[in-house]
Amino acid sequence: MLHGKMTSNEKNNILDHFLSRKKAILVSTTVVEVGLDVKDATMMVIFDGKYFGLSQLHQLRGRVGRSDIQSYCYVLSDDSDIERLKLFSKTNDGFILSEYDLSERGPGEFIGVRQSGMIRFQYADLGTDFDLFLTAKTDALYILNNPKIRDTYKQIHKDALESFEVKN
Repeated sequence: MLHGKMTSNEKNNILDHFLSRKKAILVSTTVVEVGLDVKDATMMVIFDGKYFGLSQLHQLRGRVGRSDIQSYCYVLSDDSDIERLKLFSKTNDGFILSEYDLSERGPGEFIGVRQSGMIRFQYADLGTDFDLFLTAKTDALYILNNPKIRDTYKQIHKDALESFEVKN
């Protein structure tokens, strides 16, 4: 069993056994999501797929099929996940999968630990108003980096903070 709480030596030892074919099966957590390049890996089974975003499933799926050998990635989940997994089975385009994740699961917290869930913006949608967010970010950084302008807008800043305060 390969997992993130192992030391580097322990992980390397397990990977060496797998790569040298001393072990034919590697059981792992998502620690294999990036950085693992095993050309002979031809099958992956992901349990409880509903707990992973499509982007993460896409990253995991990318660990198999890295050669000309026919490869398979099976995702086990419950019936509530069928529509999402249909999309996953139909495309290898990570951008399409991440856009679907963003619209269905939400972006999570920009500052915090939640990796999914909808943000409580009052007037904008991150999926459709992304350019507006980029413009707002650019303008905000410009104001913050120019003390003369920043001082002029102290009251506007105070009013803006009050009007966009998230009510729990």
